[in-house]
Amino acid sequence: MGVTLCMNTLDNLSTASQTCVNCQTVCGADELYCLFCGYILPKALKSVQRTQNLDGTANRNVDLQWGTGYFHDRANLYLRLVDNQQVIPVPFETRSIILGRERDGTNATIDLTPFGAREQGVSRRHVRIDRLQDFLQVVDLESANGTFINRNRIAPGVVHTLRNRAVLQLGKMILRVQFA
Repeated sequence: MGVTLCMNTLDNLSTASQTCVNCQTVCGADELYCLFCGYILPKALKSVQRTQNLDGTANRNVDLQWGTGYFHDRANLYLRLVDNQQVIPVPFETRSIILGRERDGTNATIDLTPFGAREQGVSRRHVRIDRLQDFLQVVDLESANGTFINRNRIAPGVVHTLRNRAVLQLGKMILRVQFA
Protein backbone atom coordinates (compact mmCIF):
# COMPACT_ATOMS: atom_id res chain seq x y z
CA MET A 1 0.00 0.00 0.00
CA GLY A 2 1.49 3.35 -1.07
CA VAL A 3 1.62 6.41 1.11
CA THR A 4 -0.32 9.48 0.00
CA LEU A 5 0.77 12.96 1.08
CA CYS A 6 -1.66 15.62 2.29
CA MET A 7 -1.54 19.14 0.84
CA ASN A 8 1.12 21.41 2.37
CA THR A 9 2.99 18.35 3.60
CA LEU A 10 6.11 18.21 1.47
CA ASP A 11 7.56 21.22 3.27
CA ASN A 12 6.76 19.70 6.68
CA LEU A 13 8.22 16.24 6.09
CA SER A 14 11.72 17.34 6.98
CA THR A 15 10.41 18.51 10.37
CA ALA A 16 7.60 16.90 12.34
CA SER A 17 4.72 15.11 10.67
CA GLN A 18 1.86 12.89 11.75
CA THR A 19 0.21 9.85 10.23
CA CYS A 20 -3.52 9.37 9.77
CA VAL A 21 -4.63 6.30 11.74
CA ASN A 22 -7.34 5.57 9.19
CA CYS A 23 -5.53 5.63 5.82
CA GLN A 24 -1.85 5.88 6.89
CA THR A 25 -1.41 9.12 4.94
CA VAL A 26 1.53 11.26 6.08
CA CYS A 27 0.19 14.71 6.96
CA GLY A 28 1.74 17.97 8.11
CA ALA A 29 2.45 18.64 11.75
CA ASP A 30 -0.14 21.44 11.96
CA GLU A 31 -2.96 19.68 10.11
CA LEU A 32 -6.12 18.93 12.12
CA TYR A 33 -7.82 16.60 9.63
CA CYS A 34 -6.45 14.27 6.99
CA LEU A 35 -7.12 16.00 3.68
CA PHE A 36 -7.19 12.60 1.97
CA CYS A 37 -9.84 10.77 4.03
CA GLY A 38 -11.12 13.46 6.44
CA TYR A 39 -10.27 11.71 9.71
CA ILE A 40 -9.16 13.76 12.70
CA LEU A 41 -5.40 13.54 13.17
CA PRO A 42 -3.61 12.53 16.40
CA LYS A 43 -2.34 16.06 17.20
CA ALA A 44 -5.87 17.52 17.10
CA LEU A 45 -7.14 14.67 19.26
CA LYS A 46 -4.42 15.25 21.86
CA SER A 47 -5.26 18.96 22.08
CA VAL A 48 -8.88 18.04 22.84
CA GLN A 49 -7.91 15.61 25.56
CA ARG A 50 -5.82 18.25 27.36
CA THR A 51 -8.42 21.01 27.45
CA GLN A 52 -9.54 22.45 30.78
CA ASN A 53 -12.11 24.96 31.92
CA LEU A 54 -10.86 28.31 33.25
CA ASP A 55 -11.42 27.16 36.83
CA GLY A 56 -8.97 24.25 36.30
CA THR A 57 -11.58 21.49 36.15
CA ALA A 58 -11.48 19.05 33.25
CA ASN A 59 -13.60 19.94 30.25
CA ARG A 60 -16.51 17.64 29.37
CA ASN A 61 -15.69 14.44 27.51
CA VAL A 62 -15.76 14.83 23.77
CA ASP A 63 -17.57 12.04 21.95
CA LEU A 64 -15.44 11.70 18.82
CA GLN A 65 -16.59 9.79 15.81
CA TRP A 66 -13.47 9.71 13.70
CA GLY A 67 -13.71 12.19 10.88
CA THR A 68 -17.44 12.79 11.07
CA GLY A 69 -19.19 15.20 13.43
CA TYR A 70 -16.33 16.59 15.53
CA PHE A 71 -15.37 20.14 14.48
CA HIS A 72 -12.13 21.24 16.16
CA ASP A 73 -12.08 24.77 17.60
CA ARG A 74 -9.31 25.71 15.12
CA ALA A 75 -10.95 23.97 12.15
CA ASN A 76 -12.19 25.71 9.02
CA LEU A 77 -15.20 24.79 6.92
CA TYR A 78 -15.01 24.55 3.14
CA LEU A 79 -17.70 23.61 0.64
CA ARG A 80 -16.51 22.06 -2.64
CA LEU A 81 -18.81 22.24 -5.66
CA VAL A 82 -19.06 18.69 -6.97
CA ASP A 83 -19.56 19.65 -10.62
CA ASN A 84 -16.44 21.84 -11.05
CA GLN A 85 -14.43 21.33 -7.80
CA GLN A 86 -14.48 25.05 -6.89
CA VAL A 87 -13.89 25.58 -3.17
CA ILE A 88 -16.00 28.00 -1.13
CA PRO A 89 -14.49 28.97 2.24
CA VAL A 90 -17.09 29.43 4.97
CA PRO A 91 -15.80 31.81 7.65
CA PHE A 92 -17.47 31.75 11.04
CA GLU A 93 -17.31 35.40 12.11
CA THR A 94 -20.53 34.81 14.05
CA ARG A 95 -22.05 31.67 15.55
CA SER A 96 -24.44 31.24 12.61
CA ILE A 97 -24.12 31.74 8.87
CA ILE A 98 -26.75 31.70 6.12
CA LEU A 99 -26.12 30.12 2.70
CA GLY A 100 -28.21 31.53 -0.12
CA ARG A 101 -28.35 34.27 -2.74
CA GLU A 102 -27.89 38.00 -2.21
CA ARG A 103 -30.64 40.09 -3.76
CA ASP A 104 -32.47 43.24 -2.75
CA GLY A 105 -31.04 43.33 0.76
CA THR A 106 -31.51 39.64 1.52
CA ASN A 107 -28.92 38.82 4.15
CA ALA A 108 -27.18 35.62 3.10
CA THR A 109 -23.80 35.41 4.82
CA ILE A 110 -22.39 33.30 1.99
CA ASP A 111 -23.67 34.40 -1.43
CA LEU A 112 -23.77 31.42 -3.78
CA THR A 113 -24.92 33.50 -6.77
CA PRO A 114 -21.46 33.50 -8.44
CA PHE A 115 -21.59 29.68 -8.44
CA GLY A 116 -24.87 29.42 -10.39
CA ALA A 117 -27.15 29.32 -7.37
CA ARG A 118 -30.13 30.92 -9.09
CA GLU A 119 -30.08 28.46 -11.99
CA GLN A 120 -29.73 25.54 -9.59
CA GLY A 121 -32.68 26.48 -7.40
CA VAL A 122 -30.93 27.86 -4.32
CA SER A 123 -33.23 30.10 -2.29
CA ARG A 124 -32.22 33.55 -1.05
CA ARG A 125 -32.09 32.22 2.51
CA HIS A 126 -31.65 28.50 1.92
CA VAL A 127 -29.91 27.01 4.99
CA ARG A 128 -28.37 28.14 8.26
CA ILE A 129 -25.21 26.53 9.63
CA ASP A 130 -24.60 26.95 13.36
CA ARG A 131 -21.24 26.40 14.99
CA LEU A 132 -21.68 24.95 18.46
CA GLN A 133 -18.95 23.99 20.92
CA ASP A 134 -17.41 21.15 18.88
CA PHE A 135 -19.79 20.42 16.03
CA LEU A 136 -21.84 22.04 13.28
CA GLN A 137 -25.60 21.95 12.74
CA VAL A 138 -27.53 22.69 9.56
CA VAL A 139 -31.19 23.79 9.28
CA ASP A 140 -33.25 24.24 6.11
CA LEU A 141 -34.90 27.68 6.18
CA GLU A 142 -38.06 26.64 4.31
CA SER A 143 -36.25 26.72 0.97
CA ALA A 144 -38.33 26.37 -2.19
CA ASN A 145 -36.34 23.45 -3.67
CA GLY A 146 -35.24 21.63 -0.54
CA THR A 147 -32.04 20.68 1.23
CA PHE A 148 -30.52 17.20 1.20
CA ILE A 149 -27.77 15.64 3.29
CA ASN A 150 -26.25 12.55 1.70
CA ARG A 151 -29.26 12.36 -0.67
CA ASN A 152 -31.79 12.43 2.18
CA ARG A 153 -34.16 15.39 2.19
CA ILE A 154 -34.25 17.24 5.49
CA ALA A 155 -37.44 18.83 6.75
CA PRO A 156 -37.50 22.62 7.10
CA GLY A 157 -36.69 23.79 10.62
CA VAL A 158 -35.31 20.41 11.75
CA VAL A 159 -31.71 20.52 13.03
CA HIS A 160 -29.16 18.03 11.64
CA THR A 161 -25.48 17.53 12.47
CA LEU A 162 -23.26 18.54 9.56
CA ARG A 163 -20.48 16.00 9.20
CA ASN A 164 -17.10 16.10 7.49
CA ARG A 165 -17.20 14.75 3.90
CA ALA A 166 -21.02 14.87 3.81
CA VAL A 167 -22.80 15.77 0.59
CA LEU A 168 -24.92 18.89 1.10
CA GLN A 169 -27.40 19.58 -1.69
CA LEU A 170 -29.21 22.93 -1.96
CA GLY A 171 -31.84 22.63 -4.68
CA LYS A 172 -29.74 21.15 -7.49
CA MET A 173 -26.40 22.55 -6.23
CA ILE A 174 -24.29 19.73 -4.81
CA LEU A 175 -21.54 20.55 -2.32
CA ARG A 176 -19.03 18.34 -0.51
CA VAL A 177 -18.40 19.39 3.12
CA GLN A 178 -14.72 19.54 4.12
CA PHE A 179 -13.33 20.27 7.57
CA ALA A 180 -9.69 21.41 7.53
